[in-house]
This record gives sequence, C-alpha cells and structure tokens, in this order.
Amino acid sequence: MNAKASGSAVPAWTAGLEVLGACPVCRSAGRTLLYSGMQDIVFHVAPGTWNMYRCEACACRYLDPRPTRESILLAYAEYFTHHAPEGESLLDPRTLPRRARNDFLADAFGYRLPNREPFGRFLVRALPSRRRRYERLVRDLPAPRAGGRLLDVGCGNGEFLVRMRELGWSVAGHDLDPDAARVVRELGIEVADGPLRSDSFSERFDAVTLHHVIEHVHDPIEVLSACRSLIAPGGSLWIATPNAESLGWRRFGSRWMHLDCPRHLCVFSQKSLDTALERAGFQRRSVQADLGHYGSTAAALDVVRRESGKSKLHPLAARLENAVCDLVMLLKPSLGDDLVARAEV
Repeated sequence: MNAKASGSAVPAWTAGLEVLGACPVCRSAGRTLLYSGMQDIVFHVAPGTWNMYRCEACACRYLDPRPTRESILLAYAEYFTHHAPEGESLLDPRTLPRRARNDFLADAFGYRLPNREPFGRFLVRALPSRRRRYERLVRDLPAPRAGGRLLDVGCGNGEFLVRMRELGWSVAGHDLDPDAARVVRELGIEVADGPLRSDSFSERFDAVTLHHVIEHVHDPIEVLSACRSLIAPGGSLWIATPNAESLGWRRFGSRWMHLDCPRHLCVFSQKSLDTALERAGFQRRSVQADLGHYGSTAAALDVVRRESGKSKLHPLAARLENAVCDLVMLLKPSLGDDLVARAEV
C-alpha cells in the first residue's frame, strides 16, 4: 500500500478506533496531552492524525484513541517483516571486523564460531559502541546448554531466529502478522500467530526475547504475563524498546521516528517498563537505557529532513551524526535510544 492508495483505508480507521481514557500500563487516568495532530511520517500508510499522552504516574507515552487490534494491520502494509531475511551468517564472516566480532562473541558468550580473528576480542572491547551492538546481536544470551529453547515474540521475518539457530539454539517464533509468520514458516521454524497465550506452545523456553515489539501491542501486561508463563524455571526474558526519554526524542519531539504512530501504541520510560514487568509478575528484573541500532540516529534525522523537503544526509554526514550521538549516549547513558529490560523466572 502506498500513500496514495492509503486513502481507501480511511473508513476502516474511522470505524476501528479504540478510546482508552487511561494509561495502558498502570491504568492511571492522570495524564497530559503531549502531542496532537501526529501523522504517520515513517511509512505513510496510515491516514489521519493521532494524539499522544504522557501518563503522570508512570511516564508512559501512549496513543488515545488508537487503532483496534483488527484495524492496526492496515498500518503494516509496507512493513519490512514481510520479506525473507538477508543478513550475513555469523558462520561466514567476510571481513576482519566481523572475524573480530566472532572472536569477541566466542569469548564473551561461549559460542562456537569459526573464522575468528585472533585477539579480536581485545579490539572489540576497545570500541564500546561496537562492542555493545555485537552483544545485542545475540541479545546478551550466553551459548545454550544442549536442547536450549529460545522463543522470539514478534519475530518478524525470522532473521534473529535464523542467526540463533546457527549458534545452537532450538528456536521458535511468534508474530501477530500472518504474512510475517508465513515467511518464518518457510524457513523451517516453528511459529505461532494470533494472540500470545500460555498454551501457544507445547513446551516452555529457556529464553524469551522481544525486540522492538512491546511498543506495538495493545495490552503490554497481557503479553508480558503470557511470556512469563512460557518461560521455564530458571529462564529469562529480554526486551528492547524505544526509550521515551532518549536523545532522539529530546532532539526531534513529535517527529522522532521511534514514536512511529500509529504502529507504536506505547513508548516506554524506564519507570513504565519496570511497572509493566512488575504487574506481569516478574520479581527479578532490571531496566536500563541502551544504545539502539547503529545508524538509528541518522535515520531519525533523515525522516525529519524528508518531512521538511530536504535531501537525505550525505553518507559521510550520516557517519558523523551516528558517531557523535553514540558518544553522547555513551557519556550519558540515560539518553540511550533504547531501553533494555532483563527479567528472570
């Protein structure tokens, strides 16, 4: 669906809106209107305008009204998860930096990786932003014990699951989007679609991950509670989601791309994500600000430039933008583009 064709979806949005009146995380009705008249500036497939509120109790940012569980699928017509993954295999690194990455991952997490650059672990540790993004390639998960099971909720096109299957995990996925689920099944990976429930899978998992997923769901507590029921005793949960108080939000405000209305129904603060985990029954948990994807800061600036009628950043300017913002986020971690939460059962 393109921007021109999306006009046909207006009646569906009009008939498919849900009014909240309270925070979807902590249920407090105390709130402040943060932005009005927001538009879909990332994919340009969702017509109309949207309002975002800030919860006065937990600082969650949320849309109200918002698409229903049925109508929200209209906003994913051009989403990237509908295509097979094209990421490079960790087992076949083609450059020296990637061989150094393999040496670091083998040393830090215990993965058996071929084609490693001797002493690469030391080179990676000397570059904090690169080290952190390599850690996030495996979502901070150590090499599994024999038969270790991993579930990725909101698995998209299965790129992460393919990577972790290569590294020895027994993997499964879940995605509400039937087109994304179809792509993952074609990779030979077990995947469930529809609402996530405690009986969505017959076995429990040693690790459950959600990467930029929790901000998309209508009931975060419901989803996190289902995740908890699917984790085996001693297992762990790992979440990454945009940080509502990040450097990007402070720079771009309502035009920050990770507000991404109407696909992002909630954008979490540290307090609101911790509240959500607590309400879902996780007693042992931590939430910290973190670097996001490399290149996300330049991408956010490009979205703003595009909306202003300007050309994309020159590649050298994009590299400088990313390098400067990485440095700022490393020096002041609370401004990180993402939040990363960990919890144990």
